Amino acid sequence: MSQTTCLTMCSKVFYIVLIGWTVCAKSTNANIIEGRYKLESSHNFQNYLKELGVNFFLRHLASLARPTVDVSRDCPTETPVSDPNCTWKIYTSTIFKSHTVQFKLGQQVPDTTMDGRLVYSKFQLDSDESFTELQSSRSRRLKTTLTRLFNHREMQVYLTVNNVSAYSIFRRT
Repeated sequence: MSQTTCLTMCSKVFYIVLIGWTVCAKSTNANIIEGRYKLESSHNFQNYLKELGVNFFLRHLASLARPTVDVSRDCPTETPVSDPNCTWKIYTSTIFKSHTVQFKLGQQVPDTTMDGRLVYSKFQLDSDESFTELQSSRSRRLKTTLTRLFNHREMQVYLTVNNVSAYSIFRRT
């Protein structure tokens, strides 16, 4: 099998050279998104929450919380992450509160955030290793973007509202 043939047959490939033959195989990390993650660090999160209009007391509680996030979906393991029929779930838990949002890619869902904001969220897959959540406030016309990037070690979350950005690093457990 030639390299050109291999590239056209596999979207993510690893080349294994065995006795002069080049073989292609699909990546074993086809779904690197699902897993459990524990907050390790955050940068500028307080200012992000302040820009959202979160009160001082809830911002203080958020700074004390060390959330665990579980990302899962209801499809078989071999199903591509881009399958629009899968229902995804993001479950976030802290010692103070827990939150679950369920969604299908590309569909808008109503949600109440951990800080009590009523939003509509829409999730889009950017790649097999990342997706973006677009939140629209139901009352204040705020638009928030949360981009989650995944690898074998961690989930990186980049948050933006207006001109204020923050990010958090969650270690895979």
